[in-house]
Amino acid sequence: MSQSLIPKDRIPWRHMAVFGWLPSPLKRLAYRVLLGYRIGKRVRFSFGGIVVGKSVDLGDDVEIGFLAVVQGRRISIGRHSSVGTMSYVSCETIQIGEDAKIREQVYVGGPQLPESRFELGSRTIILQLAFLNPTKPIVIGDDTGIGGHCLIFTHGVWLNALDGYPVNYEPVTLGKSVWLPWRVFVMPGTTIGDGTVIGANSLVSGNIPPGSLAVGSPAKVIPRGAAHEGVRRVRAVSWRHSRRGTAVSRVSRRGKERPLGMASRYCAAAG
Repeated sequence: MSQSLIPKDRIPWRHMAVFGWLPSPLKRLAYRVLLGYRIGKRVRFSFGGIVVGKSVDLGDDVEIGFLAVVQGRRISIGRHSSVGTMSYVSCETIQIGEDAKIREQVYVGGPQLPESRFELGSRTIILQLAFLNPTKPIVIGDDTGIGGHCLIFTHGVWLNALDGYPVNYEPVTLGKSVWLPWRVFVMPGTTIGDGTVIGANSLVSGNIPPGSLAVGSPAKVIPRGAAHEGVRRVRAVSWRHSRRGTAVSRVSRRGKERPLGMASRYCAAAG
């Protein structure tokens, strides 16, 4: 890595002290008049929620939650998008599409380079307690979901490189309509193709082709026939769930019904 890291305060205390306590209407006015932010209609800031940047563009109906921090050099957030309570988003370039949801206590940050970029597509969601490290660019396509406790890293270095230990700084790209359930770990340099589903608790590295089901640590692509059979069974459970209105039982090999586990209930509810 030839470029030097950008020094930056993790928490913009001065900005928070000046603007954080203001009620939403006054904060909008102060941001527009004093800082020159472009802010759309019905943008709402909760107490302590702040946006810090040199070029800021917030679309209509954007919501910044309680004690949420969004900071970067260039920030663009599309209409109807939101950053949840106590979430932290810090990157040189932040680009969020329309109707994107970052839930509570999500952390997006870490060491930053001039090229650091966090790009989140439209109609996406990042669930609670996820951690994303956009030292190198992280690009997430439209209609993609990231479950809670997921970890996405673009750098992997700790031990001394002069002693021969590896240093890895590479971007991460998630395509459109990708689903990462809870507790998925994505390694630097990973590319996940459109329409791919990753199994929970998987570790993903390298390239995952579009339309795949990848499971395990390290994650491996499940053959198409087996993947289709798994999807068929989940849909069958989901159909019975919708018929009965409660979490249904599944038939064991002996023909007896037994209660669904938590993971199966979740799959059934997700449809």
